[in-house]
Amino acid sequence: MLAFGSRMFPTRLEYNAGLDNAPGDPFGRTELAIEADGSATLVHKRMGQTKRWTAKVDAATLAAAWAALVKGGWPTVPQHPIPGGSAMRTLIAHTAEGTQRGDVAWNGAKNLDGYNEAFPILDSIVRQISQDTVKATPNTLPPVVTDIVCETTN
Repeated sequence: MLAFGSRMFPTRLEYNAGLDNAPGDPFGRTELAIEADGSATLVHKRMGQTKRWTAKVDAATLAAAWAALVKGGWPTVPQHPIPGGSAMRTLIAHTAEGTQRGDVAWNGAKNLDGYNEAFPILDSIVRQISQDTVKATPNTLPPVVTDIVCETTN
């Protein structure tokens, strides 16, 4: 298990963003789940189609993402404006103490200390696992994902 100070990487971290059936959303919905050992599953849903990938994420990258969230005060998400109709980013951390959840407005994340570092990491992981097919954000990392397997479910 990965540790950052006294805070351990959760047994499972989930990162969900977007909407799968919004005609105005060209990116759809992504559902990323990363286990403490780096095993990851990404599901991408868009306009009735679903794709699923599995992969392995570099441990140092997971530690950096978790350190950024801890720096931002996780599991507390700072107050920030959420305009009506905002796309949301949802984080769910499963730990020995239970499940913690935080929601952040898509565009508000860039103004939240720690979260502004964590989300580009998580977004880059999504882009790498999806083999560059989910392009909601730029990939800002060197290759950190291996053993990618894609299966189209419908």
